Amino acid sequence: MVTGASGFLGGHLVEALLADGQDVRCILRQSSDTRWLEGLPVDRVTGCLEDTETLAAATSGVDTVYHLAAVTKATNRETYYRVNAEGTARLAELCGRRTTPPRFVYVSSAAAVGPGKPGEAVCEEDECNPVTDYGRSKLKGERELIKRADVLPFVIIRPPAVYGPRDTDMFIFFQLVNRGIKLVLTGPERILSVIFVKDLIRGILLAAKAAEKSETFHIAHEKPVTWETFADAVAVALAKDPVKLPIPPAVLWGAAALNEVGHRLLGKATIFNRQKVREMRQTSWVCNTSRSMERLGYQSTFSLEKSIEITAEWYREHGWLK
Repeated sequence: MVTGASGFLGGHLVEALLADGQDVRCILRQSSDTRWLEGLPVDRVTGCLEDTETLAAATSGVDTVYHLAAVTKATNRETYYRVNAEGTARLAELCGRRTTPPRFVYVSSAAAVGPGKPGEAVCEEDECNPVTDYGRSKLKGERELIKRADVLPFVIIRPPAVYGPRDTDMFIFFQLVNRGIKLVLTGPERILSVIFVKDLIRGILLAAKAAEKSETFHIAHEKPVTWETFADAVAVALAKDPVKLPIPPAVLWGAAALNEVGHRLLGKATIFNRQKVREMRQTSWVCNTSRSMERLGYQSTFSLEKSIEITAEWYREHGWLK
């Protein structure tokens, strides 16, 4: 059973599970955009993480639960916690009550552990210091699982920034470069881990099958990048020569604040807000992938250049980039 199956990551996971010969059930909200699931032989259950009765029906008879559903943008802190923490707790509680509990695979986020110190990669056992409400709510979701470790076998996956076909968040970098602009924050160099969606999906499946106990894994490309390096790879894939545009963090902060106000007046949430800028201003978002490599046999199969080329081609083919 997959939650968040209609999303960017969820759609790719469902396809991979079906290709692996597994029967798949998806729990979907009435308002979900299911275009990535069209034509796929999946069992659909309509409901949400707040509907205990529907959750019980959706998890009945399944041997593995892949919990991907989450709120990544909201107008208030309560929404993050209601979905990302309380929703996870409700689902985990139901699974833990079963005579034979299913394997619970929780896709958390690098935002849950927070940024690291310059020159150091964050390990799974490091102290968590999230800097946003989203990160704190995902960490609370992790702790809801840990509280139930005696009755529910689980795996926690913490991916960093994810990109690939169908993604709408990292897509902004492709849009800007396609328009001839390479935005770079001024100040110290900022380095981060990233992951191509197909590599992440493979890592999730490896963790679901190979992990021997309840534990946490960082799944990321082994080699971190800077935002400028990422933008340069996008420029090569799009055959563009963008102009470098240095942006002081204070300017980005102000733009995010104005964007928040505008969306609040419309009653909408936005991913480009001051908390997102707080994440972007950090100098190190690097994940240590040693554990996933040693215990799961994980290794990225796509280089940064090849995966960005695949992503750019998909955007072009589907009319996202002109």
